[in-house]
Amino acid sequence: MSIIRTDHSRENPYALISKSLLDDNSISWAAKGLLVYLLSKPNNWNVKVAHLVKNFHLEGERGSGEKAIYKLLNELIDKGYCERSQNRKDNGLFSETEYVVFEIKKVKLKIESPHSPEGNADVRNAAKGKSVSTSESSPCYNKYRKLINTESTTTNPVSQNKEAPSAPVVVFFPSLNKLDIQDTLKSKLTMKYTEEEIDIAVKRCLAWKNRENDEIAIHTVLKQATSWTDVLSEEEIQNKNKTFFESLKHLDGKKLGHVQVTVGINYIEFVSGMKYIQYSTDDLNFESLVLGYIKKIKDIQKL
Repeated sequence: MSIIRTDHSRENPYALISKSLLDDNSISWAAKGLLVYLLSKPNNWNVKVAHLVKNFHLEGERGSGEKAIYKLLNELIDKGYCERSQNRKDNGLFSETEYVVFEIKKVKLKIESPHSPEGNADVRNAAKGKSVSTSESSPCYNKYRKLINTESTTTNPVSQNKEAPSAPVVVFFPSLNKLDIQDTLKSKLTMKYTEEEIDIAVKRCLAWKNRENDEIAIHTVLKQATSWTDVLSEEEIQNKNKTFFESLKHLDGKKLGHVQVTVGINYIEFVSGMKYIQYSTDDLNFESLVLGYIKKIKDIQKL
């Protein structure tokens, strides 16, 4: 096997990527490809999911489109190569989601129990905020150096501050705040689904008047997403009828088989010989009635 490279110059731009991430087998090839693509961009480049959907084509078990991109971003977040954040504006609304991409993954601090086989006196003392050995040979030096090297104005490397490290900021889609569910569940749902899927599910939960509780409701709605029948308000139905009516205007003056079609200001009319029928957009069942009649015409043509 041979590898043929090109010249690296201004005429042939190239990106410098850390070899450690290329050799990292903990992430999938698809996630690694997305990470390399992001790292090839300028430092001030903003990660936009819509741009990635358009330019990063995926096939196979991960599917394609927005959902597949979110899965890859969630994988990079889980492995420490990416962070997602969202701040609240002065008007109380959330700003757009921001991503920070890392060339070297951020290692999550793992603190074992002081009673575990790996624990020792130094470990137990560090967990209690007491003095510990700062020798590099001590297990506490490597595994608990973040716990030991806390901010302090004293010369002692062991801080007197016994407060536990602050918890990471939990980020989730804004619409989930409309439901009475725990933040841990909001975070899990954000990692698993796209924002569009969550927004639709939350809307369905809020419309479900006799739901037992929001936690059961959100799980049920997401599980039955493809088969769920939305209960629309009268206003939503009228707006839906108007949109459908606009799609019918191209039929004005034309014939469907032997049926003459006329599209008026807010109605559609079908005339066949002496038979006449008219449907108005004021009827909440306008769309289903029109579609049903058109289907009937087509069925007759097949006879």
